[in-house]
Amino acid sequence: MILSESPEANRFIAKVDREAQRLSVQLLFSLKNDVMALDTREATDGYFTPPEDDSPGFLVVPIGKQEQEWLHTLAHEYVHMCQWFRDDDVWVKWRSYNCDSNYYRLEEATEHEACEIIMKYKLPCGDAPKRAASYLRRLKRGGGSKPLAVE
Repeated sequence: MILSESPEANRFIAKVDREAQRLSVQLLFSLKNDVMALDTREATDGYFTPPEDDSPGFLVVPIGKQEQEWLHTLAHEYVHMCQWFRDDDVWVKWRSYNCDSNYYRLEEATEHEACEIIMKYKLPCGDAPKRAASYLRRLKRGGGSKPLAVE
């Protein structure tokens, strides 16, 4: 699966695809700028849903934006898949009680780990920590909807 001119990016995409297949998760790319989340039916930059019963999970990333943006999104959603697989505490808390503060903590931890992955795999994502901080600020403000009620 070659989606990038960057060998590092293509190696990371192949890694995500292999791990997703092992976990019964389908890695899907859309040529659009955003995709509709299965749970909220709202436009989003990407999403991960775990497998349930006999149905596969999905890790979906739109690739219509600049490569550095969608690669960051791929790293972010990959982290969610890993959190689910590891039964990560922040994932479990959010899944068992989806409130604003648990969602913000989940996204904060996810962005931190995504930035580490971006650096580890040398993904061409530009200033990933700056993008992550901007996303978390937008999330706290509500990103156009109501602000999150976080501490």
